[in-house]
Amino acid sequence: MSDELRAKVEGDRNVVIQNTGPNAIIKVGVSATQLAIVPPNARVSIRAAKSEVDLLNPYNRTIDVRGRNADLESLNVWLRSKRAVSVRTIIGRAGAGKTRIAIELMHTLPAEGRDAWDAGFVRSEELLRFIDNENLSEWELKRPALIVLDYAASSAAVVKRFLCGLADRSGRANGACLRLLLIERDANCDSGWLSTVLGAGFSDARLRDLFDPLEPLSLEPLGHTDRRAVFEAMLEVAAKHANRPVPAVPTPGDDANFERRLLEPIWADPLYLMMAALTGVTTGVAAALSLSRTELADALAKRELERIAKFAEPGDPKGGFLMHMAGYATLCGGLAYEAALRAAKEESVALALDYPGGPGAAVARLFEALPGPESGLAPITPDIIGEAAVLRALRARPASVQQDTVSRAVRLLDRPVLATLVRLIQDFSASGATEPLAWIEHLIRTGAAEDMGILLQIESVLPKQTLALREKAAEVTQLLLDWFSDIPEALTEDLNSEKARLLNNLAIRLSALGRREEALEHAEEAVRLYRALASARPDAFLPNLATSLNNLAVMLSALGRREEALERVEEAVRIRRELALARPDAFLPDLAMSLGVLSLVLSALGRPEEAAARLREALVGLLPYFERYPQAHAGLMARLFHDYLNACGASGAEPEGAVLTPIMNVFDRLKGTEKET
Repeated sequence: MSDELRAKVEGDRNVVIQNTGPNAIIKVGVSATQLAIVPPNARVSIRAAKSEVDLLNPYNRTIDVRGRNADLESLNVWLRSKRAVSVRTIIGRAGAGKTRIAIELMHTLPAEGRDAWDAGFVRSEELLRFIDNENLSEWELKRPALIVLDYAASSAAVVKRFLCGLADRSGRANGACLRLLLIERDANCDSGWLSTVLGAGFSDARLRDLFDPLEPLSLEPLGHTDRRAVFEAMLEVAAKHANRPVPAVPTPGDDANFERRLLEPIWADPLYLMMAALTGVTTGVAAALSLSRTELADALAKRELERIAKFAEPGDPKGGFLMHMAGYATLCGGLAYEAALRAAKEESVALALDYPGGPGAAVARLFEALPGPESGLAPITPDIIGEAAVLRALRARPASVQQDTVSRAVRLLDRPVLATLVRLIQDFSASGATEPLAWIEHLIRTGAAEDMGILLQIESVLPKQTLALREKAAEVTQLLLDWFSDIPEALTEDLNSEKARLLNNLAIRLSALGRREEALEHAEEAVRLYRALASARPDAFLPNLATSLNNLAVMLSALGRREEALERVEEAVRIRRELALARPDAFLPDLAMSLGVLSLVLSALGRPEEAAARLREALVGLLPYFERYPQAHAGLMARLFHDYLNACGASGAEPEGAVLTPIMNVFDRLKGTEKET
């Protein structure tokens, strides 16, 4: 490969970029150590002939963004706030367009002139390199910067280190602001990856102060008009790509069946509409819209793997090894050249497949089909099509071979592989795919027998709220606690803190599984440990203690032990009052949540007047945050609002209009926004 044609890839998921010209990597900062970020134009594929799935790549901006005006407006207001440093989290379902809205936001920012911004995506590895080599408290920016981190959950520890450094410089004005946008499917301030980033100690409140808002903001489903517009626009592009006529779409009002189908939940996200349009060019509109998400993904993955197989050497006419390695590389989220070569050698031996010309020739051929970093391999994208491709590629082998292949991938690149497996289960378990769960089970058995580090990695990526993974999450957490039980409590604060965290997680997971007595036992143990930790270092562990007390109160109340629940939640409220008094932005929403739990316990004890008073306090305290960021607080506010009306009704008191009216006004604005989209 000549130097002139050599491409360099930067950024999450190893998407190809051309490292020349105005779209080259941006160096952020004025010190000798600079942070490398990648503008979206530099992630556009350099393939001579685009594949079908390239049309779905958000970096290619195949069609215009629809239904996201309010989200973009909110992000632009955030960018131009007066804060020196500010962080925001965007969440959304697979296919909701999270990455695309970040790309669109960057395209609104000037790159030249007095108002220019440095804007781009950052790799986790690059962020870590920068942290290790730069004093973040002294880091100076030459101009405003927007940094976007996709797949943020897999980089939680790195993000926390970065934010700790930023917190030390956030009060210093140097004429240039910094914005960090975190993108992920799910996030929760009280559990999972985001809670790891935020920490829980009072000293970590400075990290919470960086977020605006603290709670993640979700992308809403597309409205009917925007769904039609996305589908029709993509049909035109897909038909042109396939050199076919554009399929006819019923005009508005002519086909009631078509209109009803377009309103189905599956079409609430732009990616699936675009996938249906790609498929509909050959199958027809009605047939394409009758397919499920996974059926669409599988059909496109099959075609993509067949395309890749055509790059095989003549001695490998079916391209079986290339398809296997394409699935492997996608499972890993992409592979740099050395890792790709190592993987190809291992898989060739393990599968007893001699590729013509050897593993190096296989990697070279795959680079032509899936060009990645420095002659490495890029994953098949978007995610759901890549996941379907992984399933197809590995299903060609016996179950034991599938499990061994996944184990080798985890040994090569642990966290990215585990993150892909979690997404596979989230996206495909409901449609009957059992293999990913079997792969996770094999890894759990291996970790328990050989390497507890694997279990720690698995526990960190398993979301609490995913139904298909609840049993596995509880099993992994229990195995880790069994291991911790052999470690004396007197050893270190860090070990006791980790044990308390695992106990709290296990209690939540067991409770969700209906195993309430077991959950209660672990919740009580978590409170005991946090109480001891908070006694020694209240600044670090009082917030954790309050959270564990809140959880324990909920579990005690569910078991009918309401006097004990009252005692625990009142203690949680006292702690959170103190925390909120010192750092209201960081802890007032938490106080509102505890007041809500307290009101439920009081109502169950036949004390509705007191319950209503506590709920009134919660509503008034949460209102300023709800007014500023209604999406982030709508769920909690709706529950508190409903419980307040019930408590007033039970006590015979009249709900206060002065409290309810401003809340209802915000909900009305939210409904108006939903109708517009």
